Parts: sequence; C-alpha cells; structure tokens
Amino acid sequence: GVQNQKIISKLSGHKFGVQSVIFSPNQQYLVSLGVQHDGNIFVWNWKTETRILSNKLSTKINSISFSTDSSYFVTCGKNHLKYWYLDSLKVNLPSFCFFLFFSFLFLKIIINQLVTFNGTQSLEGKTANLGKFRNNNFVDVVCGKGEYRNLIFVVTFDGSLISMDNSREIQEIIDLKVIFFHIS
Repeated sequence: GVQNQKIISKLSGHKFGVQSVIFSPNQQYLVSLGVQHDGNIFVWNWKTETRILSNKLSTKINSISFSTDSSYFVTCGKNHLKYWYLDSLKVNLPSFCFFLFFSFLFLKIIINQLVTFNGTQSLEGKTANLGKFRNNNFVDVVCGKGEYRNLIFVVTFDGSLISMDNSREIQEIIDLKVIFFHIS
C-alpha cells in the first residue's frame, strides 16, 4: 500500500503548482512544467535533487514530449511549438580547462553569477518554423520512435497533423477532417 512507499526525490521550485512532469528516456533528467500562473519550466537531475536548467514561459503549455535519445524535448501550446535542447549540459573539456586556468582572474564575477543563478543555467528553446501554422493552438506533441525518431508529430486544435524534422521544418501536413459537434 501507500504506507509502504518511499520518497526517492523531493524537488522544490514551482510556486503555484506543477502541471506535468516527464522523465527523459535515459532516466537522467526530469522536466517539470509549472501551472500557467507559475510559468516555469525546469530540468532536474532528479537523483541529486538539483535543478540544472530553467526558463520562464509566457504561454500555457498543452503537451510535452522527449526525443528518444534524450537530447531534446518539445513543448506545444497556443501559438507555441518549441524545441528545448539539452546540449548545454555536456561539458566541453578544452573550454572547461581554459575556464579553470583563467577563472582566478574573474573569481568575484563567477561567484556573483553562481549566487545570482543558484547553479541553474538558462534553458534555451528554439521555435519551430511553422509558416502559416504559427498562429495555431497546438494541442498535443509526440517525438517519433524507431524509423520516425528524427520526426515530431503535432496536432492542431482545428485538426491538422503536422510532422516536423530535427531542423524544426514542416515535412508533411495531414488534414484529419475533424468534425466538431456539441451534445446537449
């Protein structure tokens, strides 16, 4: 039962609640999406209970999906389809050594930045190239698997299914011929 369960990680940061969470397929990261009034998206190392990336969102998000290789995730909402890349989490060793060698000159600046950001880097998103679909309400998104792993699929409120590639370009548009009706 519930009384026998154990908390494995406690993550704090959202002020008004959490709308959804998703684990990366490699189980290394957890992404948490705050409710609309919170507006934050956080990437966590859930094993160490550390928030490592964050950003403030200006629109309500309807859905989130991770790529199969865990290198990025995609969010969708009203006038919003964005790719969030986790490349910044990989350390470039030559750059890191250069940074260490000269960091003593800038120690005060570095300490101020760490205090300011509390160890959290800014999560950078890239908007999809949507053309005529840029002003749509995107209701769901899923990253492809297997032979479709380089595609994402997104559905609009008005019934279009759009496939997009890794360069964030539209590949195909399918009209799902959705007919809306109301039952009273």
